[in-house]
Amino acid sequence: MLVILIWPIFFALRSNALAVAHQGSIVAAKNQTEASITLNPTLSEHPLNETLTTAPNFISYRVPNSPTTLLFHDFGPAIPGNELLRTIALAVGIAFEFIDEAKGKELITNGYFKYKHESLNNDEVVVIIADFRESGRPMDYYILCQVLRGIGEFVLLREQKLQELSFEVEVEKLGYLATGHVEYKPAASPTPSVA
Repeated sequence: MLVILIWPIFFALRSNALAVAHQGSIVAAKNQTEASITLNPTLSEHPLNETLTTAPNFISYRVPNSPTTLLFHDFGPAIPGNELLRTIALAVGIAFEFIDEAKGKELITNGYFKYKHESLNNDEVVVIIADFRESGRPMDYYILCQVLRGIGEFVLLREQKLQELSFEVEVEKLGYLATGHVEYKPAASPTPSVA
């Protein structure tokens, strides 16, 4: 089954991020998984959502064609755009693999999803999402895919948000299902040696 990623402006990743994407090791949930991903990005027919401020420190983003809304907050240091987008593209690929195998309705492993991508210069971008299954609100791989796609759209369409961020996940009729964050760990600078 061929999966097509509907992601506005995602075509910019074709030459840069996706060319390097297969070089990273993929870590999904608690099962360490190596994977190869093929994404066929196309432009979405939907324009940017109207972003509403729900609270002074939150920016709300409704993921197009989905019941999922992301509430972004706690914006931190900048992340190099290509590294952030490459990481999100690979993380989306993990969710697609479960959907491709007809496992989209399965709950994410242990209620926790983590993807870490290390760039060629040893910088790391990490995406972590944890659901609220302990309070009866688990998240499946379809919703995980929507969340990851929403992060990518948000940072692409709101370029000033190419930075560390935290978010809450709200799904229509289900309420708040998860929380997560994207963090950036620049490579340690080598310490100069003393002669």
